[in-house]
This record gives sequence, C-alpha cells and structure tokens, in this order.
Amino acid sequence: MKLNIKSALDLLNSGNFHIRKGRLSSHMKENSELRLRPYSKLFQSQKDIPEKRYTSITSSLNAKMNEKVLLNILLFVLIPSFAKLQRYNETSKMIDYLLDKEQYDNRLRPGFQEQIVNVTVAMTIVHFGQIREKEMDFNIDIFFYQEWYDERLVHSLPYPINLSGGNHNHLVWMPDTFFLNIKTAKTHDVPSENTKVTIRNNGLVRYSTRLTLTAGCEMNLLDYPLDAQTCSLTIVSYSYPIEDLVYDWAGSTDESIEVMNTAMNEFTLESIALQKENYKYKAGYWTHLNVLFTFKRRIGYSMLQVYAPILLIVTLSWLSFWISKDAAPARIALGITTVLTIVTLMGSLRSEFPKVSYVKAIDLFFIVSFLFVFGTIMEYILVLVKCAMEEKAEKEREGRHKHLAQEMRKEYAKSSSFNKTRVNAREIPTEEGIEVSQNGQEQSSCENQRQASQRMGMPGRTIEKTKNLVRFVLFEHDAHVVDRVSRVAFPLAYLLFNVVYWMYYSFASFS
Repeated sequence: MKLNIKSALDLLNSGNFHIRKGRLSSHMKENSELRLRPYSKLFQSQKDIPEKRYTSITSSLNAKMNEKVLLNILLFVLIPSFAKLQRYNETSKMIDYLLDKEQYDNRLRPGFQEQIVNVTVAMTIVHFGQIREKEMDFNIDIFFYQEWYDERLVHSLPYPINLSGGNHNHLVWMPDTFFLNIKTAKTHDVPSENTKVTIRNNGLVRYSTRLTLTAGCEMNLLDYPLDAQTCSLTIVSYSYPIEDLVYDWAGSTDESIEVMNTAMNEFTLESIALQKENYKYKAGYWTHLNVLFTFKRRIGYSMLQVYAPILLIVTLSWLSFWISKDAAPARIALGITTVLTIVTLMGSLRSEFPKVSYVKAIDLFFIVSFLFVFGTIMEYILVLVKCAMEEKAEKEREGRHKHLAQEMRKEYAKSSSFNKTRVNAREIPTEEGIEVSQNGQEQSSCENQRQASQRMGMPGRTIEKTKNLVRFVLFEHDAHVVDRVSRVAFPLAYLLFNVVYWMYYSFASFS
C-alpha cells in the first residue's frame, strides 16, 4: 500500500484531522484530539517562552508526533491485511498438507481394514416434477447431503475448510453412492458446478450436490383415478458392503428430509416415510436407505374431463324413452350417437395409460356407463319386437274370431228367433286383448293404448304437480309399457350404481 507522506503531514498540521471509528486503543482515542492538534496551541501565549526556543520546540514536537501518528495509521491499515493474508496462507498450506498424495490416498476409505465407515444421509427436496402413469416414473429435484468422518483430514484450523466446484471435491475420498431405481440423473453446473465439500477440524466431511432425478415408480392403478401412489428413492453403495460402509438417515423424517415446495398439478403429497434395510446380493449384504413418497391424486381433473361427460352422455341417452316408438329414425340416431361418443371418449383416455391386465376404476365406470347407453338401444329393439309379436298374435286371434263369428251367425240363422235377434258385433265375445269394432275389425293393444289415452285427455289443473309427473311418466298415452318402465328403472339403477361406486372407492382410498 502506497501512502503520500507529504499529504498525511499536511493533514496532521492543519488540525482538521479526525480519526474514524476503528481499532485504536482507548488511550489513543481519548487523547487523539490533543495529539493531533499543532503543539503551538498548547501554550496560552507566545510571550511565555522565547520566540526562537518556541519555534524549535514546536517543530520538534510536531515532527515526533507526526511520526507516531503515521506509524499508528500504517499499523491500523496493514495489520488486518497481514492477518487476512496469513489466514489464506495457513488455509492453503493446510489443504496442501491434508491432501498431499504422499500422506493421503483418496482411493482408500477411512478406517481401511480397521473400522466401518458410517455415512449419514439427508436431502432437501426443491420440488416434485411430473408423475407419469404411462412411463411409470416421476421427477424430483433435490439437494443431496452426505456426512462421514475421515481421521486423516483432522486439522488445527478454527474454521471449516470449504472446497467448492471444479475438481477439488474429488481430492478427498467419497462414498460411491447411487440411486438404485433411477432412470436418468442430471447434475447442475450453471453458472458453476453445484457441489461443495466441507472439512471440519474434527475430520467431519460433508458433501452436498444438486441433482435432478427421474426415478421409476411401480404404480398400482386398480383405483385410478381415485388412487394414491407410493414412489420411492433407494440409496445404496455400489462397491462397499455392510462390512465396509453403512448408511444411516440423519435423524427423524423432519430432520432428514426437508421439502421446499409441494405444489403439483395432479397430485398432493400425503406423507414421507424413511426405511433402512440390509439387502442380500450374491456378493454379500448392502445397506439400502429408502425414502417413500405417498401421493394422492386430485379428483378435480378427472371429474371435469371424464366423469362429468360420461354422466351427461348417459343422461342424454335416456331421452329415447320419451320419444315415440313410431319415430324409429330419431331413437336409433340418438342411441348410436351416444354409443359412439362414449366409445370415442374411452379410446382417447386409454391412450394415456399403460397397458395393464386388470380393470381400473375408470374402466369399470366406462363399462357400466356404456352398458346403460347400449341398453337404451336394446330397449327400443325390445319395444319394436314386442309390438310386432303383439300384432302377429292379434292377427291370429282376429282370424280365429272371424271364424267363430261366422259359426255363430250360422247357428243364429238356423234358429227361429234369428229374425228377432239383432247381433251386434260388439256383443260377440272376444279374446282378451282384442276389441272388435262395429264393422268387425280388431284393434291391436298398441293401438288400443293410443286411443285409450286420447280418450283420457290431459290431467285437470286441479291435480297436483307430483301426480301429473307420475301420470306422465307411467301412463303417457303414446308410450309402450316397456318405455314407461325404463323411464324409472334406468335412472334408478344408474343412481344406485354411482352410490355404490363412489362409496366403495372412497372407502378404499381412505383405508
């Protein structure tokens, strides 16, 4: 540091120099104003001493004082710099000493052939990514921490040594930890490598890094989309069995796992559990650390995209029961349209799921809803077949009736009272379900229902609305009896199915 001595002396002689708050001694602070003033002001009057002697004394005192103050300033500025430089030198020398290849071999684990290395693991979860059912995996972004003791790295510095980025973190021994069930892994190096090694004076080594992982997750989709999934991360050493290295969690779940952000689009984080086990391989036993994440699926998306459209399609198919049976094109078109719509919806959703060999909850809802929609078409076919059978039976009965009527007329013609008796075709006995008009023609039951209802007319205004609704549903004039029954049976059956469905899967999800 270069100082302008002349400027410093001029400043001291001017009497306007003020010492800032710093590290000077209390004695210097108390007497700073007195010492920094020109000594000529210490005398009340120049008449007290001779002028020449006064000038000599003043100059001598000012020179000595200026030298002392300048020395103090130099010490005040340079001592901290020397101390900081000394710390740098001590730290560098200590790192070189600890990591000297002649004394430290990072290929050998601590306590080689003497004791087991205990590695403590913890992690901070930055956020969860996508959870994909089709690929059976999930994404997670974490800070991963490992701690262990290395007696070779004990040092005398009162502060920890930090090695950040670059290849410095590979100068010390590290456990060969890996995640057993990951598909892909990514380390971060923007703007610099996100790794750090901290060495404390007791030999405790702490390694931290940031990772983005895509891990496999075996999902059970039986209850989809009313399901909860449990995904895990398994931590294990690649080459060290339990005789050499043992993993442990840093403490309880809250102490070992920290979650910074739990926001996800389709799931909510329900719980986190920690496990430790010794897994047997052919080469021996290895320590496994498992962290289990339980995710509960949000039902909102499925309600809007799946369940609500299906419910509307099924309800729309029931309109066929209120359309006249004679309007065959309308009823067939409505039935086919609803069937094709629900099949298309099923196909579009199945493409998003993996191919599994069991029936999922959504598949069950699709199948039952499809059967109800398909049932409306089958119901109309049943109405047409039943009417055709009734008409055929009525024609057969009509033929038998005509034959019976002819035989009776012959018998009446033979009797003596034939001329006095007028046979009314309406009085001729008929079989059940057949009416004979005055011209001798029979009418089918389907036609009879239409005419009977026409004679009945609309309900009076004085009848209650509830009775009007029941009468319209059950006794509407142009409806076949099968349609009238279906108007009640289909909605009640579908409602019962929904009650059982939602109660069962809600209980299964809760349990």
